[in-house]
Amino acid sequence: MKPFHSRFNAALLIAVVLPALLHAVLNAAEIPVQQAYLKAANASTRNLFGSAVAVEGDRLVVGAPGEEIKSGVITGLEFKVGAAYVFIRSASEWKQQAYLKASNAGNSDEFGRSAAISGNTIVIGAPYQSPTGNGISGGAGAAYVFVFSDGQWTEQAILRASNAGVSDEFGAAVAVSGDTILVGAPGEDSNAVGVQGDGTNNSIAQAGAAYVFVREAGVWSQQAYLKASNNRRGPFGAGGAFGKSVAIEGNTLVVGAREENSDATGINGNGANNNAPGSGAAYVFVRSSGAWTQAAFVKASTVRSADQFGEAVALSGNTLVVLAPSADSKPAIFGREGAAYVYVREGNQWSERASFGPGTGKFGDFFGSSLGLSGDQILIGSMGDSSNATGVNGDGTNESASRSGAAFLFSREGATWTQAAYIKAGIVDPRDEFGSSVAISGDTIVIGARGESSSARQVNGSATDNGAANAGAAYVFGQAGPPPLAAISLVEFTAAGLRFSIPIAPGQSPGVEYSSDGLRGVWIDLGDLPVTDGTGTFAESDPIRSARDTGFYRVVLR
Repeated sequence: MKPFHSRFNAALLIAVVLPALLHAVLNAAEIPVQQAYLKAANASTRNLFGSAVAVEGDRLVVGAPGEEIKSGVITGLEFKVGAAYVFIRSASEWKQQAYLKASNAGNSDEFGRSAAISGNTIVIGAPYQSPTGNGISGGAGAAYVFVFSDGQWTEQAILRASNAGVSDEFGAAVAVSGDTILVGAPGEDSNAVGVQGDGTNNSIAQAGAAYVFVREAGVWSQQAYLKASNNRRGPFGAGGAFGKSVAIEGNTLVVGAREENSDATGINGNGANNNAPGSGAAYVFVRSSGAWTQAAFVKASTVRSADQFGEAVALSGNTLVVLAPSADSKPAIFGREGAAYVYVREGNQWSERASFGPGTGKFGDFFGSSLGLSGDQILIGSMGDSSNATGVNGDGTNESASRSGAAFLFSREGATWTQAAYIKAGIVDPRDEFGSSVAISGDTIVIGARGESSSARQVNGSATDNGAANAGAAYVFGQAGPPPLAAISLVEFTAAGLRFSIPIAPGQSPGVEYSSDGLRGVWIDLGDLPVTDGTGTFAESDPIRSARDTGFYRVVLR
């Protein structure tokens, strides 16, 4: 259903004012509106709920790598064990479906640092997990696979690297597509190159690696060990952090290496030098008959040291997006504002088609801290954004809410990308880091705020206090949508009723819904709107609602 919204004031609103506001909403382009405010059912301080988010259709998952338990060995010291939470949408409302924990949960694992979902499969990364159960001295990392069957989620497998080593951070990034999982390990240290090389040495610190796993008859096995084709020690002794970000769709995958050092530009340039330390790169691999080969070595068209191109990658069909949070899309006074680069595949060839930034020229906003891609929409987190704007398309020019965070939605029409929305939380506080994670699926947007500090729990609680520092939160936005094809205009407004003139197409029937705040996704169905000769009249019958000073009604076409 595509709703429209009308703000009303039962006691004071004048009929002359409301139609102008109503028409302004109806004539606006599609913009996101906040539908739900998600918190952990057991929210508490330093949970970092919202550090990772993933969404597909009516199901989403949120990681909380700081979810803690008390240590029985060192009194008073807490360790980050981690958890993940699954939410489902039913009849436009979200509710928590599952609370996921590792079967071998250990101190400092940070289970929930990364998350991915595909159909009935969820993957959760725990980059500091150790086979010994002691993440402090281990940190090889693991990824956990959960499947949904018979109404519940169960752990199907624990994935580990074939050459697991201390501080490899296997699970720092995860992606899943059907029966294939891709896991990044940016701390892996071997000097192997390409596909299926010898990973038994540790001669290049933080060179990084990625691992492909496939499922057959419910059993997961490692299919490929991937390394950068130009893997080498950088000028400061470390490698490129290959595996910091990963994405997969079907038989194509992408791995980001934000610390790659070459000054190559474009596609398949010469990456055999260290002339631009930390400029970053992305690598595209394709699968044929079960074998993976590198298809493209991707760099920005303009390269500078420390761009960190490859901080995040996303893949949708023949579109690839790579973020460079320190790139110079628009010079800032004290640094660079960050940039996104869009590539399109035609046949087997990739080419850069667009690059853009937030256009603010502000340094330190971390535009590019997170990334989501769905069809013709790109969602980019900017967790360092410091404006005190709230909601969608507010005034982001001030700097009065340090690191409150934001997200930017871009849409493509033809070959042109334009900014569609500047998104903030409904309630903004400093250090919320809204945009620390983002995900998008169709018209559903999820944005994590790992530093959010309210003590609310579950769905649509009160966010007005800051009683649980860094508990974290996640926000769900949906498209308000365009108006129905026929114009809707207000005929009469009184405290006792609403009267609309609504030309209705055959077979359509309007209904009325109410929300006390219009933001958090809790809409009450008030029933059908009787229509006679294209005119519908609704009379408010609930004395509690009709006595309130403010609220929201909306009409939906069923």
